[in-house]
Amino acid sequence: MNEPSPAAAKLAADVVVIGGGGSGLAAAIEAASLGRSVVLVEKAARLGGSTALSVGSITATNTPQQLRQGILDSPQAHFEDLQKFNQGVGLADNAKLSRLLVDNVPETVRWLMSMGVEFFGPMNELPHRKPRMHVVLPNSRAYIFHLGRRARALGVDIRTSVRASAFIVADGRVTGIRCQTPDGPLEIHARGGVVLCSGDYSASEDKRARYLGSHMKAVNPVNIHNTGDGQDMVEALGGSVVNRQLYLAGIRFQAPPAKWIHNLPPNRLLTRCMRLMLERLPGAIVRPFIMSFLTGILVPSPKLLQSGAMLVNRNGERFGDELDAPGPRIAQQPEQIAYLVFDAKLAARFSGWPNYVSTAPGFAYASIADYRRNRKDIFHEAATSRGPCRQHRRSRRRAHAHRGGVQHVARAGTDGQDGGRPRAVRRDRASPIPDQLHRRRCRRVGRTAGPRQGRATRARPLCSRIFRNGWRAARRPRPPPRMGVHLRTPGRPQGRV
Repeated sequence: MNEPSPAAAKLAADVVVIGGGGSGLAAAIEAASLGRSVVLVEKAARLGGSTALSVGSITATNTPQQLRQGILDSPQAHFEDLQKFNQGVGLADNAKLSRLLVDNVPETVRWLMSMGVEFFGPMNELPHRKPRMHVVLPNSRAYIFHLGRRARALGVDIRTSVRASAFIVADGRVTGIRCQTPDGPLEIHARGGVVLCSGDYSASEDKRARYLGSHMKAVNPVNIHNTGDGQDMVEALGGSVVNRQLYLAGIRFQAPPAKWIHNLPPNRLLTRCMRLMLERLPGAIVRPFIMSFLTGILVPSPKLLQSGAMLVNRNGERFGDELDAPGPRIAQQPEQIAYLVFDAKLAARFSGWPNYVSTAPGFAYASIADYRRNRKDIFHEAATSRGPCRQHRRSRRRAHAHRGGVQHVARAGTDGQDGGRPRAVRRDRASPIPDQLHRRRCRRVGRTAGPRQGRATRARPLCSRIFRNGWRAARRPRPPPRMGVHLRTPGRPQGRV
């Protein structure tokens, strides 16, 4: 594994970061801001990772937004409310990770704002006792836009379409990585250390079937680039990966056709104007703007199925009990698409709170009328049910509507590589592997969006943890003695880089 390839080009830097999502960019920025040379490699053709595909909201306390509205809150209250999310569904929380989240997320929000990210809120979100949900403007692409720009300004060498394939080990220490590039193999040597911020394994059919069950093999991944490469690299060193059985899965609407409003550049001037508009203009003016986003990014409410809506495939056939975890069965239908079918009486019920089609809690609620107006590509109405549903016919004279298609998508959720407080990857759960660091994922900090829709299908703290853990990991790699300067920055944790 450690024999050098004669044909490989070579490169060296103080710190090497694997992964160009939110965590990797945060790690690269922190290391570069401390004067270290940094190379970041990303397998995809552009930066973003799963961060760019998320809803992007962050739940936090003691933020400038809360203080501006006179909301008195605390990390301890946030910690207590987090416990309520999983109590109702019987999932255990990780108290240490929850504490790490609530204590550090206020500073994370301020750090992101210093990069140029703009937030609207905070908004109410039960069971939180106070408004804590901060919505990034215009969408999660803003994180990558601003962090990528900051990383480049600091001189980070960003290399996309570069796939890390193995660690380089010398004298029992990780000293770099081997990569595959469009131009051939590349070796990048790290004088200080390697920070692993790669994605999960949800885009690997074999790994989904192995760790989640054969019924998950056909499920579409949220991020097609998450094939578990980083986890394979860790295991090749003798390390272990924990909590692979955790995953996020649910039914989502097909993405809407591209519109100009979805491609607005997230520059600071525009997003600040958006925030002021949302805060000050009447709701009747703002609502259509909000709905154009809301009807395109969120999942259907389980209330639709609980109230009698049916799921049929492209052939108009009902394929199972809608209340018995229908997601994996959707993945087995033609083209992995299903349609929600319901009658006019049910459509009239879902006209707004408390019967909504999709929602950003406390922010806005999308009704049937909103989808009729904004998603003509998936919303259709017919005089009878004969077209959309052949097999499960019901004698109804009312008009029928159907919305589709919906797909079942998944993202694997692990605690990351098994590590202790220093977050060093461990060999055989015992001795740490020197100079190979990772950032840990959110473990069971969230709640399900509906009955049997997957495990921990809603983990809003994830975005904040992504940035914070990348930032913290960047401070851990230890350089040779000539670079061994102990750093202390006001308001930030101590570390050695």
